[in-house]
Amino acid sequence: MRPFLFIFIFILLTVCLADPAPALQQPTNPWATIPRPPHAVSVPYDSQAERQLLDLANQARAGTGLAPLQIDEGLMRAARKHSALMASQRQLSHDLPGEPALPQRLAATSTLQLSAEGENVGLAPSVAEVHRGFMGSPHHRQNLLNPDYNVAGFAVVRNGNMVYVTEDFGQGPPSAKKARK
Repeated sequence: MRPFLFIFIFILLTVCLADPAPALQQPTNPWATIPRPPHAVSVPYDSQAERQLLDLANQARAGTGLAPLQIDEGLMRAARKHSALMASQRQLSHDLPGEPALPQRLAATSTLQLSAEGENVGLAPSVAEVHRGFMGSPHHRQNLLNPDYNVAGFAVVRNGNMVYVTEDFGQGPPSAKKARK
């Protein structure tokens, strides 16, 4: 029995004192590509659904006598990035880990000098359900019907049977309103 115990201890010490396994070693490049999580999604923006959201928002605004929102490509890029990130993380939030705050996200993607901004995020099986949810929520409804907002970017990303929606709003200069008509 003793020779067996000696061999077992020898193997154990050899394994414990050896270099760490390559999988446990720190990568030489700290910015090495991080593997995508198994639930990550490709980014299938649904431009038809985005247009539907804009139409629904502008119908609601018209019903209260407000001017329609105009699409700003920069705000749309910010909204799309945020919806894609929410879908890839399967998380509904205004602030996701490692992401800048809303004013910085909008400033990074839009050339407009915004004097006010707001955001709605939603998750539902359809765009119509997301819009109904926004209209039923006082805070989200206030964003949609804010008379100061004149530009917006809407994004819809599908993940499975759900849509992740971001609506970014801004108050751009009056010239932005005229330039986008």
